[in-house]
Amino acid sequence: MTIKALVPIRLNSKRIPLKNIKEINGKSLVEWTIKTLNEVKEIDEIIVYCSDEIIKKYIISNYTLILRDPILDGNDKNIHDILHYLIEIDNIHSDYWIIQQCTSPFIKPETIRDVIDNVLYKGYDSAFTVVEHRKHGWFNNKELNFNIRNIGFTQTANPIYTETSGPYMFKEKHFLDTNSRVSDNHYMKIVPFMEGIDIDNKEDLELAEIIGKEFYD
Repeated sequence: MTIKALVPIRLNSKRIPLKNIKEINGKSLVEWTIKTLNEVKEIDEIIVYCSDEIIKKYIISNYTLILRDPILDGNDKNIHDILHYLIEIDNIHSDYWIIQQCTSPFIKPETIRDVIDNVLYKGYDSAFTVVEHRKHGWFNNKELNFNIRNIGFTQTANPIYTETSGPYMFKEKHFLDTNSRVSDNHYMKIVPFMEGIDIDNKEDLELAEIIGKEFYD
């Protein structure tokens, strides 16, 4: 049985140029991620999947670099396209995959171990991490988890969960059969807000820099 971790890197991100190599506390986001994955001994190999060898300048920890086709750097390519290419075109296989993006740099090794444990030993087919929000939420101009005529308290509201940027763990066969990294029988690992922060824009990066300095110095 093999478990491989995939760290996909696109250097031409639009909202934050060169986002994956931005530094927090003098360490690139990609190095934060690779260092954490190296602490999880259940992982057999860590694959950095990037179209440019320059990424090697920003990683100290142990990993395998696989150069990917630059076509995958297009804004029309999603993680499913990237994973299909890795498996079916580059012919890289694993029984289980863990996808971890660099944009959630504070994910802890014990969180990844818990995800692995629930998939391997507790009957789940896939697992991923989420942040829980006990707020009154709206979507498409309609309330999600409360009644506007009987609002109650936020602490008793049904929680809303948002995904982090990883880890996602799943069987390769399931992904190829369903084109989904999340199965119906999935485990959601709830992580604290600071651990699960997802850097998507400039404000997120500024907040991550503060968190990194205050709690990871």
